[in-house]
Amino acid sequence: MGRCGPDPARPAGPRRAPSDRRRRVLAHPARRHRARLRRRHRRRAGSAAVPALPRHGESFLSWARSLRAAVEQRRAELPHWRRIAEAAAEPLTDKPRDPARDTAATAVHHEMRLEPDVTRTLLTALPAAYRTTPDTVLLTALATAVGDWRGGRPRLLVTLESHGRPPHTPDRARPVDLSQTVGWFTAAYPALVEPPGDAGLPEALKAVKEQLGAHGDGLGHGVLAAAGELGDAPEPEISWNYLGRFPAAPGAETAWQPPPDAQPLGSVAGDDLPLPHSLMINALARDDGSGGDGGVLGIRFTWPAALFTEAQIAALADRLRRALARLADPAVLAAAGLTPPTCRWSAWTRPRSTPSNAATGSPTCCRCPRCSS
Repeated sequence: MGRCGPDPARPAGPRRAPSDRRRRVLAHPARRHRARLRRRHRRRAGSAAVPALPRHGESFLSWARSLRAAVEQRRAELPHWRRIAEAAAEPLTDKPRDPARDTAATAVHHEMRLEPDVTRTLLTALPAAYRTTPDTVLLTALATAVGDWRGGRPRLLVTLESHGRPPHTPDRARPVDLSQTVGWFTAAYPALVEPPGDAGLPEALKAVKEQLGAHGDGLGHGVLAAAGELGDAPEPEISWNYLGRFPAAPGAETAWQPPPDAQPLGSVAGDDLPLPHSLMINALARDDGSGGDGGVLGIRFTWPAALFTEAQIAALADRLRRALARLADPAVLAAAGLTPPTCRWSAWTRPRSTPSNAATGSPTCCRCPRCSS
């Protein structure tokens, strides 16, 4: 067996120190390597200096603190959010959602996709004509579809989710830049979508546009709820999130990009995580790879298996498809007009909406001099 220690066959004695020549031989490679690194660094620094990244914007901590400090400025929104919290909506099902039972492991999905021409009308042409966002168009159709699915009037209480990066501070005192801020930003708030059932589709779009515009950026609800100003209001049963437009799926795996077979609508994480709503609806547009304005709108329904059957949600998806197709009709696009929030000449009181002037083709919304001329 081997042992550690001096060799007993060799006489013990003082170890010989290395000679000066040996020292020079050992030190020379390291000294030469350091000199080479210094020359390379000077050459690179002299030829192309690395530009300094300008630092601007708000840190995540500063943004969180500004949210907590904006309670006083947002308190004027209390009547609006309390009215939304008190709005009664017909239950989707007679089975209450159980957080212990209805977890992500029980989630069921149903997806639907629209044609590129319908997608282009819903997400580009109609929002531009009505001076609104795609959420207005899609939620008008969803409220109509849910009302028809329930057998009642089109009245939808829904949780809306947005990106949560507004261009201003929570107190609206100054602009803010969050483009360099790393963190999860979101704004989730309840909304009451109630298109008038006795009006046409153009009037329904204008009404929903004004209803959604009353929420502002949506941050006020979270600010006031975190401060305990809104009490324990029940969560809406339905949630809605339009994620925007995504590029076409890559043909091959690329660094720092999702794989070609990745699901753009994602999936819920954590099997034991309770589902926050009885029905969650996510939508996004995926480019078709043509390089133009084409795209395909995909909508995914997610729900706990104990609350609905696949046939029930398929029936809702079919009603939503028909409602979206009706909105994509050219007659709805031709009847676009202004509403008080987009007409700077009109008062904030909601006047009678009128169709476009047949003689001049100019949109009218009120009786102000600008619209009436």
